Amino acid sequence: MSIYGMGGSGKTTLVSSIYNNQNVQSNFDCYAWITVSQAYKIQELFRSLLKELFESQKELVAHDLRTMEYRQLVEILVDYLERRRYFIVLDDVWSISLWWEIRVALPEGVKSSRIILTTRNEEIASFSYGVGSFIHHIQPLQKDEAWSFFCRIAFSYVKNKCCPNEVSKIARLIVSKCQGLPLAIVAMGVSCRKRDSFIKPKRLFRLWIAEGFVAERRGMTLEEVAETYFMELVSQNMVQVEERRDCGRPTLCRMHDLLRELALSTSESENFCLVYEESVATEICRVRRLSIHVINGIEATDEIVKQLGKLTQLQKIGFVKITEEHGTELCKSIQKLKLLNTLSLMVFDAGETLKMDAMWSPPPLLQKINFIGKLEKVPLWLGALHLLTSLCLRWSQLTEDPPTCIHALPRVSKLFLINAYNGRKLYFRKEWFPKLKFLTLSTLQELNQVTIEEGALPRLQSLDLVRCQELKMVPEGIKHLINLQKLYLADAQKELVEQFRGGADRPKFQHIPEIGNHNKTNDGWNYERLSSVSVNNDKYSRAGAKYRHII
Repeated sequence: MSIYGMGGSGKTTLVSSIYNNQNVQSNFDCYAWITVSQAYKIQELFRSLLKELFESQKELVAHDLRTMEYRQLVEILVDYLERRRYFIVLDDVWSISLWWEIRVALPEGVKSSRIILTTRNEEIASFSYGVGSFIHHIQPLQKDEAWSFFCRIAFSYVKNKCCPNEVSKIARLIVSKCQGLPLAIVAMGVSCRKRDSFIKPKRLFRLWIAEGFVAERRGMTLEEVAETYFMELVSQNMVQVEERRDCGRPTLCRMHDLLRELALSTSESENFCLVYEESVATEICRVRRLSIHVINGIEATDEIVKQLGKLTQLQKIGFVKITEEHGTELCKSIQKLKLLNTLSLMVFDAGETLKMDAMWSPPPLLQKINFIGKLEKVPLWLGALHLLTSLCLRWSQLTEDPPTCIHALPRVSKLFLINAYNGRKLYFRKEWFPKLKFLTLSTLQELNQVTIEEGALPRLQSLDLVRCQELKMVPEGIKHLINLQKLYLADAQKELVEQFRGGADRPKFQHIPEIGNHNKTNDGWNYERLSSVSVNNDKYSRAGAKYRHII
């Protein structure tokens, strides 16, 4: 079969969609794609053909293939193909003479073998090759087809993918200049697309490492190896540096949209990677890597949750809109992610229960966990996370005292309990949370007593008490927190604020350098300093500017 048309008319794209179709490939014993071009060497084409044929059947390629001469290459090809039904694509053919040179290595083989060639030359396409043939002429797109195609690419971010009225005139002029050629339309459409594609090099390095793309080198860290890859891409103009430090070190980079489209197209045709902007199709099970672009996280669906466990190189993952029905399958998938260090899960709404008790072997490298949703109880497996440094429980509505279940975690330095506990009392006993430095208790509506035993929270540096409406007493045992540097109140009861302003309890907390109260008024939030200790360190004097997202 010969397919011909103008350059950019879509010949290669059409044939590629046929060649990469698994149903098509399953009808042949072997297959190969060879790009010919104007300047070719027949021996190199034969070597490429052999390599493609062997790899299509996952067979080992001869180690001495690069040194084989013409006669030996032809003999191996004939011997290999004459017993097989094969499918070969000869892309971008510029001369009829190619056929006479290559046909000696292409025996008739098993009935119904197929060869497709693409060319810009009608004479080459129409030539009689001594076998049954079919000719297909690809025509440029019609005016309406070209306009619709351009809009789908250039205005993919607009509802219904329609061209805004204010740019319609110039857009139609651009399309007319493309003369119906799909490649030109894609190039211009991508150039017109609104896209924020900047990324910090360090983040890029971490993504490469997470995917397993970075190979180890003696005497170098993986980040250093990744940086050598990055600088090579920059030198080849594959990556554009947008910002640099004064010393010349890149701080922000991007990939040109044309290269990005080419990379995505190639990745999809090779079943290497699929990118979805909003939703995920069932094709997830056929690709080696998946990128899902959703503004507020990855929305949990049955298919995504089920396939998650296949992404074994993941280091960070965040799901939203989780339901109770996802619980068991989600736990099974998460525990397969042995490299995971950050996990964030959020339920569909505040009344939904986050079912996390089906996990029996959590990812051992987990360092940060953020659970947003009702919990029936604190998952027992949390106690096995010896590398965990940060834990946030929000909307959990637990009836059991959370510290009782997680106090033995050896490395936790940050703990956030936000609307996470419905009890009235919190106890921190001796030797609990040996490395905790930051503790936030927020929106614990029933809490009226906090007790800290001597020897508990020995390294605590910052304590936030936010919107605990029933808490009217200074935490009992606060004098034992000898390393506490900052204590912040926000939207607190007047009785509690008055106690910190002064009175008989002042000796219990006078060792704390910075005590502040954030009070909401009609004009916004006001900050009042309650501590009387003279502090030289300027960072404490600006505490009012530090009011955080926990309110």
